Amino acid sequence: MNKLCPCGSGNSYDECCELIISAKKDAATCLELMRSRYTAFTLANIDYLMLSHHSSTRPEKQRAHIPLRPSRA
Repeated sequence: MNKLCPCGSGNSYDECCELIISAKKDAATCLELMRSRYTAFTLANIDYLMLSHHSSTRPEKQRAHIPLRPSRA
């Protein structure tokens, strides 16, 4: 995939959030973490959204209510 990352960084997805989402690197800043979480949401990557949530507040009970494809307004 050689398209722009949905996070708005201007970088390609391969060189940006994909590295964090696929656990090839850790998010170095809060901004990187939140950008990767936004990107995961746009890609309907529920597993990453859950894993990147702190275990004490992880909304596992809400997993079924997260849309598989985010709605486009």
